[in-house]
Amino acid sequence: MQGMNRGIIAAARGMHSNQMLLDVLSNNLANLNTVGYKRDGVAFAETFEREMYVPGARFSRHVGSLGGGATVAAEFTYSDTGPAISTGNPLDLMLEKPNQFLSVQTPQGIRYTRDGALRINSDGNLATRDGYAVLDINLREIRVGGPGENQTVEITRSGVVLTGGTETAVLDVQEGSFRKVGRNLWSGNGMSVADPALLPATLEGSNVNAIHTMIQMIALMRNFDSAQRAIRTQDEMTERLLQSLASR
Repeated sequence: MQGMNRGIIAAARGMHSNQMLLDVLSNNLANLNTVGYKRDGVAFAETFEREMYVPGARFSRHVGSLGGGATVAAEFTYSDTGPAISTGNPLDLMLEKPNQFLSVQTPQGIRYTRDGALRINSDGNLATRDGYAVLDINLREIRVGGPGENQTVEITRSGVVLTGGTETAVLDVQEGSFRKVGRNLWSGNGMSVADPALLPATLEGSNVNAIHTMIQMIALMRNFDSAQRAIRTQDEMTERLLQSLASR
């Protein structure tokens, strides 16, 4: 009985760990085409085992150990740079270094992003595709002219914004330690970079490897099925044992 229970608990906890990892992989795959997306990962570790004893009058009898199953040891994000995708759009840009981000203004305050698919909003300011205003080195919104003004806007490799050939602003590019907060935005602590490395008319693709992720998901589904079969088999064995004991 003790061995059966340990097996069921281990299988159940293995299924839980597999489900957590499957959720992470599914989210990565869903963001395969998200500009500047960084894939997530999760690591597991075995918890401590407990020794099981049956107490007795003169001494206790050791009957085995009970594992605590896997637990989440760490959640992390892979920061390697995604592939460069040339677009020919002068408002697009790619940050070449993996730990650099653009500063943007959101309703929750200043946040950071690697999504360089910029546009001109209805107020004539430089903004992200989600409508967040891109900030300059003084943390001000960048005015480049309204849609009807027909101004030529360019962004240089050093982050200078040119409107009609004239310098309008310098992008605030931050470098430091950041964490995801959703909607392709990050928060954290950084410092403005004096000489950032940008690729104009280029976007950074997601760093998710579709083939590798699919292989991982298939392997997880097989493990999930195996754990289910193990639980079902041990449950049937327990039922038979109880029926046998009851008939005596």
